[in-house]
Amino acid sequence: MAPLMSEPGHGEWLSDSSVVECEAELKRAGALKLLRVGDVVWDVAVGDEGNLGRMVWDRSYLIDLDYKYSRMGELSPYFHSLAFSPSYFHRVIRTGVNPVVNPGGNPIVYLDVSPWGQELAANLQLLQDRATTAT
Repeated sequence: MAPLMSEPGHGEWLSDSSVVECEAELKRAGALKLLRVGDVVWDVAVGDEGNLGRMVWDRSYLIDLDYKYSRMGELSPYFHSLAFSPSYFHRVIRTGVNPVVNPGGNPIVYLDVSPWGQELAANLQLLQDRATTAT
């Protein structure tokens, strides 16, 4: 499970300057050197609703969650989420329970496979050809 570190902050939405200030406070406290890649830092002053104030350490910076597909926030596409087991962020980064898409409320990772689009299409065509000859 990803360690969750509480960081007292400034009670505002996480702007870029707020994230930089959180990093500076962690450094002043001597906690920055203890962080490992994938550790979640939570600015408790922002609140406890959803994932507000939660950021993931990537070895150099605190990365805010991505809100493109979800109002709850998910791991940023910048973060290499496949480097961790599926249960690593379970109950640390909250997810909304959706009876159709995500009934268990487990973390969701979106993959951009567009760089491999041509190879995927070729493999799907081979699979389709094989299914046609087998029947």
